[in-house]
Amino acid sequence: MTDDWEQWKPISGLLVHYDISSLVDKGGGLFISLVEAKRIGEEFNANSHVQILFNRTFAYRNTYETYRYKLILELSEKYGTTFYADWKLFKVHNSSYVKWISDESCTISDDMELMHFAFITDDVILEVLATCEPTFSFLVQN
Repeated sequence: MTDDWEQWKPISGLLVHYDISSLVDKGGGLFISLVEAKRIGEEFNANSHVQILFNRTFAYRNTYETYRYKLILELSEKYGTTFYADWKLFKVHNSSYVKWISDESCTISDDMELMHFAFITDDVILEVLATCEPTFSFLVQN
């Protein structure tokens, strides 16, 4: 594994466990809605809904976690299971996904300085390539 994963904490107030409740690809942007992954007997937290907007994305892949088992094993070996079990948002440096896009685009993407973001939930792994960080907002529930 050449990828270097880093836990990414872009704003304060984020919870440990989220699931992706919606993913909308619209006009080159990507809108992601996260909802707290509620455990049995737990109350919902005030920050239980998060909206993420990437204004411009160049690629993304959304894969059921079962089909990325090799990645989970590699992360466990390199960082330990608590690394991804206790946090869900990551930046990936020295990214094989960015290298793959470069190869597939015949290096056209190389001038874009793509960043690789990853969201690991209990069900899916979402990876996004973009040139800048997304905006985050909490959706207040009444």
